[in-house]
Amino acid sequence: MGVPETDLIEEMDLSSVECLNMVRPPARSRRLARVPPTQDERTAGEIYPPPDPPLVSDPRRSHPTHIPPSARIRIRLTRRSHRAHIPRPPPSHNLQATGKEWSNAVKPGYREDAGLLCQSDDDEQLIVTIPFRQLVNLTSLIIRGPADGTAPKKVKVFVNKPNLSFDNCGKKATETVSLTAEQATGEDKIELDFTQFQNVRVISIFVDDNQGGGDVTNVSKIIVNGHPVHTTNMSELKKC
Repeated sequence: MGVPETDLIEEMDLSSVECLNMVRPPARSRRLARVPPTQDERTAGEIYPPPDPPLVSDPRRSHPTHIPPSARIRIRLTRRSHRAHIPRPPPSHNLQATGKEWSNAVKPGYREDAGLLCQSDDDEQLIVTIPFRQLVNLTSLIIRGPADGTAPKKVKVFVNKPNLSFDNCGKKATETVSLTAEQATGEDKIELDFTQFQNVRVISIFVDDNQGGGDVTNVSKIIVNGHPVHTTNMSELKKC
């Protein structure tokens, strides 16, 4: 009997996973964190830092007087606060949930939450490339999305194509599948041709379109099943 398949999450090099055309988390605005503003961000003719308040003439006195220091500080703070007052987003412990990154669909804990999604950006297509820490043999996949018509439909799977891009994903794939709505939203496995998925270093999943035919594709879970190559060898040695 062959070696039973397992979830290969432990064999994935998650630090090197790439996803093309996904919605990324918004970059932290420099305006929220910086003081002072850059020269380009200043309005034309603005002087920074603000100059000291001008002398104020008091008609009851024969000489001008300065604004009290406390008032001067208050004026400066008011000016700066007015310039830098931008509503801050609520704190979040999960930037991936906001950015809709690949990690929502791949990382343990994230992929189990159906509310976290990897979402396409410019159109319905996505490419997720997952490298492994060692050679693996693949047996099946689970690719899941929400039941709102944005789940993947036509999916191409490539092996050992670390530089796959939208320019060359039109070539013949190692395997091409068309998911039914039940497969795309349930836990059904996509059985792979085992002979074509041996000694895999990198797997690339190209999502061509989605169930509803819209411009946005959402992926909530990607599971790659199989076993490391070295495990197969060790099992054969034990049987001898």
